[in-house]
Amino acid sequence: MRKTINDLLLSLGESAQEERLNLNADMAVYQKLVKELPRLFPMPDEFYTKTAVASDYDAMFVYIVRKDEHPEALRIIVSMMMGLLNWEIEIDKAHMCASLRSVKYFGNYILLIKLVGVDTDQFEYNITNDTGTLLTGPVKCRKFVELEIPREDVSPEVFYERLKTCSYKSLIYSKQAYICSVAAQGLPSQLPVPDEIVPALGLSYDLDLSYITDNRGRLREKIDKLIGYEGWSAVIDKQTGFFSLHTVVSVPCPQHIIKVRINILNAKGEMERLFMVAETPERLVYRATRPSDPDHKEIVAMLGGSNGNC
Repeated sequence: MRKTINDLLLSLGESAQEERLNLNADMAVYQKLVKELPRLFPMPDEFYTKTAVASDYDAMFVYIVRKDEHPEALRIIVSMMMGLLNWEIEIDKAHMCASLRSVKYFGNYILLIKLVGVDTDQFEYNITNDTGTLLTGPVKCRKFVELEIPREDVSPEVFYERLKTCSYKSLIYSKQAYICSVAAQGLPSQLPVPDEIVPALGLSYDLDLSYITDNRGRLREKIDKLIGYEGWSAVIDKQTGFFSLHTVVSVPCPQHIIKVRINILNAKGEMERLFMVAETPERLVYRATRPSDPDHKEIVAMLGGSNGNC
């Protein structure tokens, strides 16, 4: 069954809603980390949330052991600051690379801490589990090491910035999901399926529809008949000579009127009568009109004498 623009909008809205829910889950994790983490602790090299990687843990700190860093010193310092008691070694059987791992519980949230790239010769361990790909078991160091590491400490405030970013993105996805849902109910199903659909928050239109090409020059006429005519502009790129058509149309939908910008990126310029309205260093901007347009005579009379006919 051929998909309509309405199907694509609903799918896009569902994806935006799913992203919003994932970000909300991340925000809950960040809020808990900001509240519960110790005031200072060694800076991890990588940080992940459950939604970023398929995991049984809500968050993950990854420390990649550096050349001038003893993993036992890093393990002890992290243990003291995080209140960690139990560690395991994890050996990848395929690549024979080893990591140390421990977990910390913040109420219902679980933080996994991994030290990646350790030398197994520096530790004593007892393998108690073989998953087929991983060997795991309790671990301890062979000898005492000085508790010095080259990395800086970090405070939970670093995750506050991520919390603010998640909050902003969550709002954006919520609005995008709403716009797609409204447009899916208001746009006619006969409208040609665009090559790209982008919800355009904060701009002078709500939805951006782009068609890559219109070799026969009939797409604009069909769009005008289906969702209404509000005038077209044409743009010629000076460097490439690329010709495109653009319009913004107000489309009545069940909740409110949405503004839809439509772009025909490889349009048939021979069908348009062009009147220059602006020039920039990169492009020429025209008002485009056809004899079939309802305001064709008015546009010719208004722009034909002063701007010239191109």
